[in-house]
Amino acid sequence: MNIIPSYTAPITRNTPGLFGFVLDMSGSMSEPISFEGSQMRKCDALNVIVNRTIYELICRCRKFSGYYDYFQFFAIGYSDNQTVDLFEDTIGNGSVGSNIYSVNDLVSSMVEKKTFRRQFKDENDKIISSTYSVPQYLCPGAMGNTPMYQALRETHNITKKWLSIHGEGLSFPPMIIHITDGDVTDAPVEEVLDVAEKIKGLSSGNGNVLILNIHIGDDVINEEVITFPRNENELRCVKNATDLFKMSSVFPETMLELVKKIKKADSINDVRNSRMMTFNSSMITILEAINIGTISVANHI
Repeated sequence: MNIIPSYTAPITRNTPGLFGFVLDMSGSMSEPISFEGSQMRKCDALNVIVNRTIYELICRCRKFSGYYDYFQFFAIGYSDNQTVDLFEDTIGNGSVGSNIYSVNDLVSSMVEKKTFRRQFKDENDKIISSTYSVPQYLCPGAMGNTPMYQALRETHNITKKWLSIHGEGLSFPPMIIHITDGDVTDAPVEEVLDVAEKIKGLSSGNGNVLILNIHIGDDVINEEVITFPRNENELRCVKNATDLFKMSSVFPETMLELVKKIKKADSINDVRNSRMMTFNSSMITILEAINIGTISVANHI
């Protein structure tokens, strides 16, 4: 029997990949932040980034005869002492069950598209302005407190149930992308760390579930970004960063080439044991981090 190395299993319609988006929608997500040359609320920037990411993943599934269900998705928003299925309001019930949606669920949903404007500088320092449209698969908002523990418990339950169906075969392990800007308000930190460990302890036939934790920074405070740290010494004794570090997966060997590129490291050894987390992230850093997670998985189609 041939043993496929961890995190290398091919993604097919019979062995799809799973992406879970877990999004902080607490009141602080209404704070302003810069993104693509504009000022907007954090939650609105998150809207652009996450919906654009989902759309790009769906585009990878397009074939001559239609869209293949290479991926399945779930999206949990948490705020105001509750969690919500972020796809349910825009798409309705998924065909997969348990708050999980297929590529064709999203394609056939006919959600509205929203137009955004971005500005950037070209190689001659000239400001270029353009517009683009993004399907609104989900619309994260901003209200109330930060029930992170409840959201992670739900993430564990959904992922565990999905693995009970897909985990016996050689499915590529699920990728959980958790984005937050605040502190947990519904449980002691120790309980949050415990449920994160339980999520990371879940496994498909090809490796453990991966958790990418992204902390959104503050334009006003403008603290230094911490990107994919290898140890706690790189966290500069920031308590929240230490907690996220412990919650985050270690990058698998198969993803280190992309990490090396982002960190501008000299060799793979310089990024080995890096954690899947960023702290005080700008929106550009968030895009880079999500791209590593999604591209690394999508390349296995």
